[in-house]
Amino acid sequence: MSEVASFRVVLRDPPPPSINHMYFNGSHGRVLTKEGRAFKDALKDAVVQAIAHKPWKEAVDEIYERGGYVVMTMQIYRGDMYNKSWRPGSKTPSGALRSPYQKLDATNYAKIIEDAVVLGTGIDDSAHLEVTVGKSHDPADPRIEVYYYVYPKPG
Repeated sequence: MSEVASFRVVLRDPPPPSINHMYFNGSHGRVLTKEGRAFKDALKDAVVQAIAHKPWKEAVDEIYERGGYVVMTMQIYRGDMYNKSWRPGSKTPSGALRSPYQKLDATNYAKIIEDAVVLGTGIDDSAHLEVTVGKSHDPADPRIEVYYYVYPKPG
């Protein structure tokens, strides 16, 4: 089955802030920081630019008028993915085996990326029936890539 519409967005600047710099806990729950808002706005703007010359009304109609769905892949490329203190068999102070990778809470990144894409496309994330998040190491070119496909209703 071929897609009705698709786009790819690559965002290098601003780089995604760390989760600790993306949100703060306010009196009404978690709130985006200035850095978090700048990242979300830049990604939304990149999405709007990516679909500007595409027949996007057809994609929106495919979802809301004909029951189509979205498949989205997010790939997070980091320059500092590896844990510098890791050695084979090394353990944490609690005795657990130490991971060779730095912590990256991909689900928190996925949420802000998905929210920005929703703002840019006008298609609610309830239509995102398949979402994949990947992490990769690329010290020469840290970035976020989003691949977005709108498919017709199956059957």
